[in-house]
Amino acid sequence: MFAYGFLISGCNSFKVESIFKTHEIVIDGNDEDWSDAKYYIKKHDIVLGVMNDNDFLYLCFYPTTSELTRQVLSQGLTLWINNDAKRKKNYGIRFPLGMQNLMNQPMPEENGNQSRKSDPKNGKVDPKMMDRMVKSISKELEIISQGSEQKEVIKFADLNGVEIGITFEKELFAYELKIPLADNPDFTASIGADPTSKIALGFEVPEPDKEAMKEQMKEMDEMGDRPSGGRPGGSGDKGMGKGGMQGDASNKTQQSEQGLDIWTIIQLVEN
Repeated sequence: MFAYGFLISGCNSFKVESIFKTHEIVIDGNDEDWSDAKYYIKKHDIVLGVMNDNDFLYLCFYPTTSELTRQVLSQGLTLWINNDAKRKKNYGIRFPLGMQNLMNQPMPEENGNQSRKSDPKNGKVDPKMMDRMVKSISKELEIISQGSEQKEVIKFADLNGVEIGITFEKELFAYELKIPLADNPDFTASIGADPTSKIALGFEVPEPDKEAMKEQMKEMDEMGDRPSGGRPGGSGDKGMGKGGMQGDASNKTQQSEQGLDIWTIIQLVEN
């Protein structure tokens, strides 16, 4: 799990070509179904997989650093979708919804001591805290339309035509999305495209609320829940296992301060 194929070193906008789906894709967040259908976007430390068939678009997305993973989980991620291949934030799917209030929940104790430790300011993440964040993800998504004027939260159990699967391994979070190409009033969401279309997808993680982060740090200090130093969680130092890589420290710091806002133009393909 968590290996990638083609390298893209571009800026905030890049082009990729989808691969026609020729085998079953299980929507469970695991990228083992994707083989060579993934792109590593080096500047932003993310991996994106794209496939389509005649009826659906399939996406696989995950950050390649624990720091960016934490940001996605805490701030939320919006996938903006445009069937005219233009960068417009008119219609999107938000998932995860974000966990800004997670730090206000009681911290579980282990052997009499608080066991989840994290330092958002320095980008240090404890794997147990990450695991707790993933398990706390609400199984629901938000449909955003008309330029954020309309928002509707929908539980996974009520989705029709749309599937989302998530997984967590080695401090990294990944999810897969299956969404219909053609419009249908019975579907929860769709792209409004056909297998010959060129579409635009935007991936947005809001810029962190610095005042909220300061308040969280203050609460952690009061609880004695700040790490004393060093890098928590040894597995993060080994990258991503099968072919993974970590970005440099300056890039991670910039990401944690600025959020994420990138776009890709995708050429769909027909059989």
